[in-house]
Amino acid sequence: MKGELEFLQRKKANFENKLESLIKENEELREIEEFEKIQREEQRKREFDHKKKELEAKKRELEENKRKEAEKKRKEQMTKTTRVRRSKEERREMGRKKYQTFRKNMKIRKESDSGSFQAEDYSEKEHKEPSDNTEEDFSLNLPPEYHNEEEWNNKIKKQLKNKDGKIQTIYESGKIEVIFPQNKVK
Repeated sequence: MKGELEFLQRKKANFENKLESLIKENEELREIEEFEKIQREEQRKREFDHKKKELEAKKRELEENKRKEAEKKRKEQMTKTTRVRRSKEERREMGRKKYQTFRKNMKIRKESDSGSFQAEDYSEKEHKEPSDNTEEDFSLNLPPEYHNEEEWNNKIKKQLKNKDGKIQTIYESGKIEVIFPQNKVK
């Protein structure tokens, strides 16, 4: 029996040694699992931070694009406003040139008609340049001869008929009359 008792004690010691080694292995596996879990969490955190930085960069880029587009639209709007101002000035200048051309033509007619027409009545004194201080008048300033019903005014210089039936009549005075066929409006 002593032999069996010693045999059982050795077996018990063997089992205890195996149990201790298994417990140590189990603890090491748990430590490894915890370490891996911590590494995975850190990796997720790094990925999250990386994505967060990417999104912030995209957000900044979008804000910058919006700002640039707003600036571009503002510049376009300012350019359009400038164009309107320029075209207004150009229109004024064109009106002045047309008036000067009209006056020259009237003087030539006066000379060629041997005094039958008095263009001097509508002189430069009546034509006032708009000053910067006052409001400008964009109405048509035509000489009184334009609407006179005298004989020379009624002479037709040219009459055109368009494809759509519109009739344009140009008188020697420079007056243009347009008649539309649909409602016979002048």
